[in-house]
Amino acid sequence: MAVTRARPWWPTRLRPLDGLRAAWVDCPVPHGAGRGDPVRSRARGRAQGAPRSGAERAQLRHGVADPLAGPEQHRVSRRACGLRGRVRQLSGRHVALGAGDREGGLGGPGSRFRDVAGLRSSLVGGRGRIGHGLLHDERRQPRLPARAVDGGDHSRTRLRPGRHRAGRPGRGRATRRGGGWERVLRQRPAHRPRAARRRRHTLSGQSRHGRAAGAHVGCGAVPAPGSLARGRPLGHRDDHGRELVDLGGPASVSGALRLAGALLATAAPLGAQTGGAISGRVTDALTGEPVRAALVSVDGGRQGAATDSGGAYRVREVRSGWHRVQINAIGYRPLIHDSVLVRTGETVTLNFELHQHAVAVDSILVEAKPDVILDPLAPQDLQRITGEEIRRLPVTTVEEAVALSAGAVGESYRGGRLGEQAFVLDGLGVKNQVDASTGPLGVRIPPDLLTEASLVTNAFSARYGQAVSGLINVVTKDPGDEWRSRLAYETDRPLWNGWDYGIDRVVATTNGPLGHGIGLLAAVDADTRLDADPVNAPPPTDPRDPRTASPWLLPHNGGQRLTVAAKVTAPLGRQTIRLFGLRSTDQRLLFDPAYKYDGAFAPAQRVRGDLVSGHLQRAFGNNSVNPMTLDLRVGWFDREFLRGSLSQAPAAAFGPFPGAPFHFLGEDLARARDTAGAMAAVPAFTPPALSEHTPWGVPAFFVSSGSRGEIAWNRFRELRTQLDVTLGGGRDADFYLGGEFAAQHVETFQRVKAYLPVGVSATDPVPPPTASDFRPHSGAVYAETQLRVEDLAFTFGLRYDQFDPRPPAGAGTQAAGVQRSINPRVAVSTVLKNATFVASVGRFSQPPDFQYLVDASFDDTLRTGRFRRGNPSLGFEAAVQYEFSVRMRPTAITAVRVNLYVKRLDGLVASVPLGLDPDSAIFGNGDFGTVKGVELLLERDITRGWGVRATYALMGATATATNAFQILRRIRIGTLGDTIFPARVEFPLDYDRRHAITVVGQGRVTRKGPFSGLEAAAIFRYNSGLPYTRTNATGDTLIGLPNSYRLPAEKTLDLLVRRPLSVGGLSGGMYLDVRNLFNWRNLESVRRDTGTPGADATTIQRWAQDAYAANPSPIPYESPRYRRWADVNGDGYLAGPGELMPLYLAAARDFGQPLFAYGPPRLVRLGVEFAF
Repeated sequence: MAVTRARPWWPTRLRPLDGLRAAWVDCPVPHGAGRGDPVRSRARGRAQGAPRSGAERAQLRHGVADPLAGPEQHRVSRRACGLRGRVRQLSGRHVALGAGDREGGLGGPGSRFRDVAGLRSSLVGGRGRIGHGLLHDERRQPRLPARAVDGGDHSRTRLRPGRHRAGRPGRGRATRRGGGWERVLRQRPAHRPRAARRRRHTLSGQSRHGRAAGAHVGCGAVPAPGSLARGRPLGHRDDHGRELVDLGGPASVSGALRLAGALLATAAPLGAQTGGAISGRVTDALTGEPVRAALVSVDGGRQGAATDSGGAYRVREVRSGWHRVQINAIGYRPLIHDSVLVRTGETVTLNFELHQHAVAVDSILVEAKPDVILDPLAPQDLQRITGEEIRRLPVTTVEEAVALSAGAVGESYRGGRLGEQAFVLDGLGVKNQVDASTGPLGVRIPPDLLTEASLVTNAFSARYGQAVSGLINVVTKDPGDEWRSRLAYETDRPLWNGWDYGIDRVVATTNGPLGHGIGLLAAVDADTRLDADPVNAPPPTDPRDPRTASPWLLPHNGGQRLTVAAKVTAPLGRQTIRLFGLRSTDQRLLFDPAYKYDGAFAPAQRVRGDLVSGHLQRAFGNNSVNPMTLDLRVGWFDREFLRGSLSQAPAAAFGPFPGAPFHFLGEDLARARDTAGAMAAVPAFTPPALSEHTPWGVPAFFVSSGSRGEIAWNRFRELRTQLDVTLGGGRDADFYLGGEFAAQHVETFQRVKAYLPVGVSATDPVPPPTASDFRPHSGAVYAETQLRVEDLAFTFGLRYDQFDPRPPAGAGTQAAGVQRSINPRVAVSTVLKNATFVASVGRFSQPPDFQYLVDASFDDTLRTGRFRRGNPSLGFEAAVQYEFSVRMRPTAITAVRVNLYVKRLDGLVASVPLGLDPDSAIFGNGDFGTVKGVELLLERDITRGWGVRATYALMGATATATNAFQILRRIRIGTLGDTIFPARVEFPLDYDRRHAITVVGQGRVTRKGPFSGLEAAAIFRYNSGLPYTRTNATGDTLIGLPNSYRLPAEKTLDLLVRRPLSVGGLSGGMYLDVRNLFNWRNLESVRRDTGTPGADATTIQRWAQDAYAANPSPIPYESPRYRRWADVNGDGYLAGPGELMPLYLAAARDFGQPLFAYGPPRLVRLGVEFAF
């Protein structure tokens, strides 16, 4: 529970439906709590929230007198009987009164009326030496009548010197004329429950109209129209030590400027993509009656809503994270809920019970921990992990954290193909639309920047597109009010052989204010690895194999990654603008068994991604029952991919920081997309030859002198604009409208065997190079509503997508038109006893990878050809998913979720052959499939020092092809020449994992002692084996049905132990991160011809005999291939089967080692971190 210092006043702002506004200015401190003394209270509110930060103070709107014209809470410093703040001017509607106009339109002394909120207002008198508030109804009381001054004590206002000098309206500098007169204005609701009135007298113990603390709802000073404050300079303090804050400025703003300001102002929270909602009811604590026109404000008024006639409210578009919620109502004590946690896609329920303002006591702070498991307005099947959890768990990247979710098989979600998921960063979609199914996204988000990351796998909102299987939603942090930094370094270099994989990683994060309300959040995440993809393969048996000495490291398999990101928040009026920028580079050396002894010619790749985004938001009617929010997001994404042969040796890394960028042979040719220049052999490429640097010497299996000759390059650029509108329909209805448009630019180039000219060579055909340069367009509009009727909640959504490939001229024989797709989505949920039931159905679609729109050439090793014809007429890939979900909470700290789903896939891209030659295949929307599954999630909140989360997934995923490059043969030609169309037969997909169990446990030692503060987290995984297909030795005949065999099960246990420490006044910790603690050797793939990781003795013998038959020549002593230890008779020649065959057999066993058939080994890292 938060504790703050009591102050002799508190500010709040209240604006009911009719524009009635209040600025509570002064409130006495409870007896015994002196000025500046800490007051600890377990009541339900507090007198004043936490002091405003510099950023918040800088966001106060200039130009309008705050107590009368703005919806924010400002700090007004004043004495007991007058305003001491620099209230420069009334709101714009009062400027016309002038400095001397004392007349108004109120209908007589003591007259009363009802405003729109249903509150009866009246003017009351009294000096009010202990003032409580300032009330002003801008519609009915802008001008006080002269006869109101002459009335009795209850019906007049008093004019008194206010020590403020009059001045010109709209100017900030006071004139030298005499001071104006102020009016003491009081107002209260005329009707209160009788019991409440009696209680007010009893509690106060003083006259109801006297100078008691609870005498009136409010009392304050209204300066004469046009008067200016002559107070102390800004930034100084008054006699009570309170800081003086500027509240005013020009009051009159033209309609055009108001409209421009409304469109340009931005707010702190993002759209529903990055936040949730806060809703509830406000009632009277004594009578239970609803309180109407109460103002609920979030984070000091940046967002808010007013209660309706039933006391209900709903604040939408609240950014994910912790917030402070305050409720104000006329005649009631303010109530503050501190530390309200809002999460993406969920609604937090906060019900307020307000006490009438009988005595002035310290307001209450309540830490709200609402239950979101039973929220029927959250139909999404959402599994989230926070940035703090990622730091505590043995995971390194966001991808590893998301993979802990039920239904995830690597980066495949609920049986979907790779690339069928969408990535949403702060509400803006980011996707590699070129080769998402075969390549990485290109950007990595440092975990230290995250508020949370979540995976949505069912009927996600209609505002999301470009996804068929899942949605990864990432929300980043905002800069803080104080400078805070974190520095962490982890390595395995001090460990001994077998545990040292050359890992060095550093993470540095800093955030804080830059001044004038501008905040900065920056992070650097860099790491280098001598073996970027280690394997747990068994060591070789031959002592001459260099892997025998160090079997844990693979040569030419290192990696370097660097991510630099920054986020800037700046005030724009009382709102906030957010700018985000990121650059990621990932360059890898790729181990190729054929280049084991000549790594300089082995392939490498580099991926670079740049992302810049901005978000503007404008909230209209924060003080109304149904506010409206307008969000505008713009993002620029630039991704480049290169794979081939390095033109020079890679530069050495400096610790965790990578060296110079990789450069490749033929890179300039690829960037220029020069297909004509690539028809001949590309300069700098040399034909590979059989290596003579092996321990065996014989010319077999291993190559040298030249690379494989591959040049693969593509670049994708996208400018995306997204507009979202959120409309309130009361507490139980939300309406979402929006659309997006993306202008894209795609460039590709591919060339294989670049050391040979295009055409039919002596041994193998060489396909022509392929290149493309086109500018697709894609767009979407959507509409969605959420309704709640008693215990039922309905979600209806409709999304329209289209994309225009706009291929270059001559890209296809048929014209490519605009492709369209309509996707309806419906969800129904209801509340049961301690449970929520959700049923949903939705259609989802995404454009295909743009790489399938153009021709493709590649170096194939799976007997499926080296060329594919592009198809610019490809349509959407689609899926229809049905799901039933039950969420339960058996106890206060445990939750259970059960999901049952069925998903139908259709129109997936596959290679459709046009003849018997695999190279005749064309990409087409010919694949289809079915995914069925059940998910069970059990969670125990971290209580009494420990918590656990367990998930179980049972899934069956079938289709006709796992990826677009697999040949889809559905047409058969019978013996009579008739065409036969076989039935739609489906087979298990490559990522059809039937059973998956994941258990995540966390604990902390809370007792005092040597292990006090020790933290531990463990992740246990058990996964059943994936399917594979058996073939004969030549690979042209299947044994059994496709994917009818299964790999053995996998299991791992990861552990992270952290011990806090303090060095030199810096707080930090040391941690030990161990992956695969028990070093279990998991089998991830096998040979299709044998069903084992490695080749059997028969296959090894056949390889050796074939190699010997190709090169049976003797090897003389003068040859670099000569090996003395193999010369049995010592005649200076290696000749005949007796001497050469053992060498060929040893080379065959070396080449056939099943290195990548096994998963990663045990990895141990030592880390240290400091926060300052």
